[in-house]
Amino acid sequence: REIDSTIAHAEATIYSNYGSARGEIRHDFEGAQRTQYGLSIQSAAVFGDGRALLGGRNLTDSALIVAIDGKDKAQFDVLVDGQQRGRVAAGSRLPIFLQPYRAYSVRLRPVNAASQWFDAAARKVTLYPGNVQQLRWRVEHLVTIFGRAVRADGAPVADALVTSARGVGQSDARGYFQIESAAEDVLSFAAGEGDPCKAKVADLGAEQDFVPVGRIVCQ
Repeated sequence: REIDSTIAHAEATIYSNYGSARGEIRHDFEGAQRTQYGLSIQSAAVFGDGRALLGGRNLTDSALIVAIDGKDKAQFDVLVDGQQRGRVAAGSRLPIFLQPYRAYSVRLRPVNAASQWFDAAARKVTLYPGNVQQLRWRVEHLVTIFGRAVRADGAPVADALVTSARGVGQSDARGYFQIESAAEDVLSFAAGEGDPCKAKVADLGAEQDFVPVGRIVCQ
């Protein structure tokens, strides 16, 4: 409210992974009683790896593409120098616009509680004007498998240390064991008695958390 006019004014800004939008409306209750409004949309396109991506929260002239390979339904926060800069799901990609002439530390932080295996270490990337860098992670669904390991002659692989790329377990006197694993992992059995042997895990099913593998032959 001013001396010679009464004006209502409102504005809002929305930020998303596809860019930002700003809307504004202004109405004068006196004189011509006009209503003015405006809308501005800002976005960008990133080209890399033979594909194009649209969007970005904070637009600058250098960008990072985070790609997640995998069939799991896992979602991850992308942390750049410890700050959350976006969220990406397995099987998709996310463009993140960053200031050039700087080196960044990038890592993933899982959002949901599903068990998955991925490289949790931070990765370093340096950006320059007009530069697009891509960082790619592979996510695999982890399951707990249980079964019985036997040798080719049917004898149990007893009291053996069981290891995979994802975990460590132990077999009992009858060869029964339990361990965290992913599809097509190779299990190594190091027994107190007998020669070490290995067995490959079959397709476990991405939607399961506990999978019986039955009787597996260790060779």
